[in-house]
Amino acid sequence: MIKDIDFDLVGNLITNLREKNRLTQQEFAKDLGVTKGAVCQWEQGSKIKTENLFDIAKYFNITISELIDGQLLEEDDDYFERNYSLDEYEFFFRVDDSNYASMLEYLKRCKNVIKRFMILYKLHLDNKLTAKQNDEYERLLSYFKIDTEYVDSLGISEQIHSIDSVVKALKEHCEIKNNAELDYMLYKIYQLDIKINPLAPLNYEKDERAANEYLELIGKEQRDMLLTGAVNEIVDFKIEDITFFKRLINAGARCLFTQKRLMSFKNNEICEDTFRQLKGVVENRVIQDRYDFYEKDNHYTSNNIFDIYSWKNYSKDEYEFLIDNETTSMTRDIVLLKNSDPKSYYQNLVNRDRQFLQK
Repeated sequence: MIKDIDFDLVGNLITNLREKNRLTQQEFAKDLGVTKGAVCQWEQGSKIKTENLFDIAKYFNITISELIDGQLLEEDDDYFERNYSLDEYEFFFRVDDSNYASMLEYLKRCKNVIKRFMILYKLHLDNKLTAKQNDEYERLLSYFKIDTEYVDSLGISEQIHSIDSVVKALKEHCEIKNNAELDYMLYKIYQLDIKINPLAPLNYEKDERAANEYLELIGKEQRDMLLTGAVNEIVDFKIEDITFFKRLINAGARCLFTQKRLMSFKNNEICEDTFRQLKGVVENRVIQDRYDFYEKDNHYTSNNIFDIYSWKNYSKDEYEFLIDNETTSMTRDIVLLKNSDPKSYYQNLVNRDRQFLQK
């Protein structure tokens, strides 16, 4: 297998060339002496061996360089439209057999957009973009949205005019120690505008590909947020029977400080101790606001506890401290063990209760 090739782009070009030549996958497979399944895998960007690349290039009378670049020499707009354009896709509120293939293609293109943008962004930082690449860079950037609430919380909203101005403002007003921290801050500010209801791909029963692609695309923080919100909201249902719970758990999603744990603040069970621990890790208005909320109010309002922006107020280390390992462990046991291995499930339940009583 040749390394450093974007096989998604190669697969898209193979599909394009096959369709332009009015060939079915079966006909193309027969001409190359392979199975239809092999062609299907190639077009999905997987299992393309070196000898396959040479045979495909020869068959379509193109150079091997064109094939491994995923772009013909005379292509320009066609190449972008085939691999990166998200313009023709509408919001996926629900997923069924009629739009599943379209959503898979959309998710693949979203991944391509992020991957290609990061390559061009690095060239942009070094002032190495060609005029053609710069046009592509600006077009890709248009698919990202700025988290205005988070930018406002940083106090730099008036200085934001471009991605370069964001970088400059972050360096001037935030304690950025290295490029890794800068990249993490940019990740918090710029997010791809993914037009999908999160539960749509996660609840599709017939196939897991869309769910896996979506969960990989959104990143661990959004996965944690989805699980945390679900645990808080769906308290009276059998979560072990809910498809999206299983997929979130299998993707490694974790609970943050959950409703149950935060509600115990009102009963003075762990509020002062938890607050002291958090104060020792981070001095932050979010922590103080949560503590004050429970000191002053006697009702629960989810927006005051953990909204979609609050995870961004923490560094990576601070964020890890917010993980509620106890609730995560309990949720995983319910989803993965309660029906399939009840003995282990109840044993873990007893062990958790024993540890709680020993505190």
